[in-house]
Amino acid sequence: MLFSAYMWLVIGLMTLFFGVGVVACLPLTRHDRYYAWFQGNWGRMIVRLSRIPFTVEGLDRLDPARPYVFMANHQSYFDVFCLSAALPHAFKYVAKRELLFLPFFGQVLWATRHVIVDRGRHAAAVAAMQRAADRIRNGSSILVFPEGTRSRDGRIGPFKKGGFLLARAAGVEIVPVGIAGTGSVMPPGAFRFRRGAVRLTVGEPVRADSGESIEELIERVRAEIAGRSGQEFKL
Repeated sequence: MLFSAYMWLVIGLMTLFFGVGVVACLPLTRHDRYYAWFQGNWGRMIVRLSRIPFTVEGLDRLDPARPYVFMANHQSYFDVFCLSAALPHAFKYVAKRELLFLPFFGQVLWATRHVIVDRGRHAAAVAAMQRAADRIRNGSSILVFPEGTRSRDGRIGPFKKGGFLLARAAGVEIVPVGIAGTGSVMPPGAFRFRRGAVRLTVGEPVRADSGESIEELIERVRAEIAGRSGQEFKL
């Protein structure tokens, strides 16, 4: 109970501090180079203050000068802090519209131009992904949770096509990222935190325009993420 209260206090204070900073510096943070400082330090401070052992592998596979579509399995909201802390690229999330209604956090998402998708309106969702493709062509990276929601049992669920079509339309590589341990640290559907260890592993970038079908590309990336995270497939 005390650890959970401590963690929510840390998350609240760090989100307020860096959120106010990123909005106050909005003319600068429209540029990825400046936004990356706020995003990275927000995640790093939360992970560091949690004192949860956190290891990162595979960053040497990335070219800091190139944009990517990052794809990761999704076990917990703690994934967001770990990805922000670990990845050297400034990136924008493909986020569901409901997150805009979270106090303060939603307003920061909107102000910093993350890709907001209204999954209940197909035309609006398609338009949002087209805008995301334009941002990638202009040098920004995007992060997608291809399962579309958090796993409730730890197994990796079926992947949605949107992120793969986005990578193919933008002409960039997909980077599979496997995350292990966050589901135990912050269980989905619960507001408590538990002690544990987290490992994040970056896989080899995958060409999205290799000539294979979308279905084949999805299964290849899904197998890579499952292998890197140590998770089973959910059929």
